[in-house]
Amino acid sequence: MGNLFKYCASILVVCTSLAYSQVGIASVTWVGQATYPSSTTTGTFDAYNFGGGIALIDIDSLDGTFNGYFQTYVSQHELAGSGVNVSNLMTSGSGIGFELTMAATFSGTSSLAANQNVDFAITAGTAGLYFDDSPDYSFASDSGFNDGVKLLEGSVTSGTGSIIQPIGVGVSQLSLNFSGLLGYIAAGVYDPDTVSGGDVVFSLITDTSVVSSSVIDSVADGNNTVLGHSATPPSAFLVGTDGGMTLSAVPVPAAFWLFGSAAIGLVTMGRNRKI
Repeated sequence: MGNLFKYCASILVVCTSLAYSQVGIASVTWVGQATYPSSTTTGTFDAYNFGGGIALIDIDSLDGTFNGYFQTYVSQHELAGSGVNVSNLMTSGSGIGFELTMAATFSGTSSLAANQNVDFAITAGTAGLYFDDSPDYSFASDSGFNDGVKLLEGSVTSGTGSIIQPIGVGVSQLSLNFSGLLGYIAAGVYDPDTVSGGDVVFSLITDTSVVSSSVIDSVADGNNTVLGHSATPPSAFLVGTDGGMTLSAVPVPAAFWLFGSAAIGLVTMGRNRKI
């Protein structure tokens, strides 16, 4: 099983959607404005674009469990794929203005299948979007991603996934699907107040001899942690992320999170370094 983590997935795409939990009521794309706690009012937008982020996947083969940790920041608001200027949105973790960050954790059980794949059953977790009028996020020191004012939060309740053993030298796949309930939306922020969730797409990239991520390097050369959890080999590995969140709306505020992934198998040659 050690080789599985030595040659872990180079790129995987995680698609996340939040849809209404009652059968028969479909969500639609939310379009509107936001007034953040700093009294900053955005232009009309329908999506958040994320900058480079980080995820840590830690699989304990001894007791058959795994944990995942993820954090990133909002780099831009968008409307129909085009950027929307929002004054004082800081994207560097410093400056005079405000920042928007996201943090998520999830956990469950893992097992080695007969075909040497690793199967997951996700049982718990949380995800949240935060506003902070004192920009301070830092990948190196693993801080500033889940502080400030909470705008959206959901609870992960269930899900499945797998890591597919390499097919040929260094080729592997990883997929995850998990769901939960969106239990909190900050009052007075979104107008109209029909936000129920979002569709999220992330590209996750391991630090390999083929592809290197500056965010991964920053974490590995810093505290080497994500949300306080250490990336300790051989079970734990870091992946860099990029993506965005398209907001959705439903006739009533209750919402259901549905996280999924489209796995992509690519050539990866894991190199020995601190991850």
